[in-house]
Amino acid sequence: MMLRIPRPVRSRPAEVEMFVDHPVRPGMKIQLYWVDPSDPDFEIAQKLKDLTKKHYAEASYLLKLQLEEEKKLSKQQAETLKISHQKYDMIDTILGDGTAKRLTTDHYRVNLADDDEVKFLREGIG
Repeated sequence: MMLRIPRPVRSRPAEVEMFVDHPVRPGMKIQLYWVDPSDPDFEIAQKLKDLTKKHYAEASYLLKLQLEEEKKLSKQQAETLKISHQKYDMIDTILGDGTAKRLTTDHYRVNLADDDEVKFLREGIG
């Protein structure tokens, strides 16, 4: 955790290159061969092939949704940042050109003791 916020973690599927230093089991040898349609294992192989295609399609779709969600979140955060920036600019302008002081003395009839209070308000301390 960083600053009491869970650390974002990105995971990716395992690849063969990640396990280069993994020793091969003794006596285990992978053999590949073509399966004839008349073979009893053909249906099992066909089901596994179809399942693999289905999983790939689902993973692709979920990745696409995740990317769209990230783009939407990015736009929302950019908009929030822009609005916050505009608010602070407006506050800075009001405090900078003396509008706040005029309003407090003329309209609301409140006396600000000195410019230190305005300085504290501008800095966000007061």
